[in-house]
Amino acid sequence: MSRSPLIALVLATLLSGSLTPALGYSGGSGTPADPYQIAIPADWQQLMATPTHWNKHFILTADLTLAGLTLTPVGNSTTKFTGTFDGQDHIISNATINLPNNEHVGLFGYLDTGAIISNLGVTGGKIAGGRHVGGLAGYNNAGVITACYAASPLSGLLSVGGLVGCNCGTVAACYATGAVTAACDAGGLAGRNWHGAIAACYATGAVRGWSVPPPIGYVGGLGGLVGYSYYDTITASYATGSVTGSFFPLIISGGLVGDTDNGTITECFWDRQTSAQPFSAGGTPKSTSEMKTLSTFTSAGWDFIGENDPTGDWIMLPNDYPKLVWQPRAVPALRGLTLLQAQSVLSTAGFSLGESYLRLRHVPRPRSDLRLSSQVWNPCLSAIDRSSPPTRQEHQILSRRRNFFRPLPNRHTRRLA
Repeated sequence: MSRSPLIALVLATLLSGSLTPALGYSGGSGTPADPYQIAIPADWQQLMATPTHWNKHFILTADLTLAGLTLTPVGNSTTKFTGTFDGQDHIISNATINLPNNEHVGLFGYLDTGAIISNLGVTGGKIAGGRHVGGLAGYNNAGVITACYAASPLSGLLSVGGLVGCNCGTVAACYATGAVTAACDAGGLAGRNWHGAIAACYATGAVRGWSVPPPIGYVGGLGGLVGYSYYDTITASYATGSVTGSFFPLIISGGLVGDTDNGTITECFWDRQTSAQPFSAGGTPKSTSEMKTLSTFTSAGWDFIGENDPTGDWIMLPNDYPKLVWQPRAVPALRGLTLLQAQSVLSTAGFSLGESYLRLRHVPRPRSDLRLSSQVWNPCLSAIDRSSPPTRQEHQILSRRRNFFRPLPNRHTRRLA
């Protein structure tokens, strides 16, 4: 029996599986078990253009560059983004958004209840908007942002932040490094923290106010971490970026927080030298040397990963500021150290040398065991001082070790997902 050309074409299409890309994504169905896959720029363009998908689930399966594309935010005040987006440790780079007269500007414009953005980095490009402008999200209303970072320069009128413009939700274990410029309510991490919660975060980008007085009626703050905090909480976080351009008493600058109204700010610090700010609406000023000293933070109750605590939020490398446990890092220099000294250095840096295996906690989601090659492990051992016989404890550790890394899941992602 003969078949019409149309039927033959449909059958061939179904058999080849080529209907899947018709959705505009590289795979998936948008459910929690089978999220849409973002792998190429066309996938991101489809996401931007399909508001009916903004309550679906997505994963980023490869690093993505958006250079040269005309971009608009995913989520707005009409149709909010309420889905999930897991970056899977990948990076979105070179995103340029130029909407100086708009509000809710960022890769994600407006996050609402149910939204979770995790394990995503944003670098390069430039973002410009009006109100509520962020390197990752313009406005976070009851959403969750965890294990993310942004490193793009931003500019706007007010409520401009390196990671999120206005946070009314939860931001945990994140950081931002991009420079921020705005008239008021500008912060290295968040322009405003409005009934929101920020925990275990940091910002290093410069924050700069306008060189001319702000428009009439504008009051607020410029802060290394948060510009203006309002009935919020900020816990175990820090800032190091310079803060300049206040117009007191209308616009107030602060090393950590510019201005606050009933904010609760605890266990937080700012570098008074690099910020050039002796004042903050919250937090404790420290010298650069003190900011690179572990006891500054442990005495305040910060949760560092260590030999006896494999589930901390932070690590500390020698002569450096605290870093988050999920950030990739190199093995510290061990040459000239005894085994026990090397174990202490590795523990402080987030590596835990156990009796049966070496665990590394920089991967923010479960993965299969990754074998540690002899090219990595052997130089570490050869650098240890063996001029004296090993102690009994050292001998036990050496005799029991197995040569592989075992990444553990990021506890923020596990807790909040």
